[in-house]
Amino acid sequence: MSKPLAKLFTLFVFCLILVSCNEEDPFKIDYSLVPDPFSLEGATKVETDSGLIYYKVKEGSGQYGVVFRDFITVYYTLRSSEGTIIKSSYINLNSQPVTASVSPTGNSSVFLHEGIQEGVLGMKNGGKRVLFVPPELHRDRTFPDDTIRVDLELDKIIL
Repeated sequence: MSKPLAKLFTLFVFCLILVSCNEEDPFKIDYSLVPDPFSLEGATKVETDSGLIYYKVKEGSGQYGVVFRDFITVYYTLRSSEGTIIKSSYINLNSQPVTASVSPTGNSSVFLHEGIQEGVLGMKNGGKRVLFVPPELHRDRTFPDDTIRVDLELDKIIL
């Protein structure tokens, strides 16, 4: 190898090492846009036969509510009973709603497991609910024995 090429190679390796010394985690999850939990003050409490408890924080508008088979766009945040954020549509500075299907066959999006599907039924565009999903109605592996709080805001019903 010629001397200039060797020097260039050494400089390249040095730069590569220097760049890789960054201590910031490239896979760190950013929840800085997640809004505070919805207030339950003045909300209507609903308890279902399955054990799901939800609060109607804001009714929403429109002629129809969500039914099985609908596609929806929704903002959501899942929290543990201690308030730890588990998952959110606001992840990594995202401010766009997530599209999901509401399907009784289990072919729904990842976050719409059984308890959340039940809680979203009947919601109208712009509606807000807070769900308390018991362990038997969710699939969260991080908090499998915890009741999960879900703040939902239905952006719109697509179909």
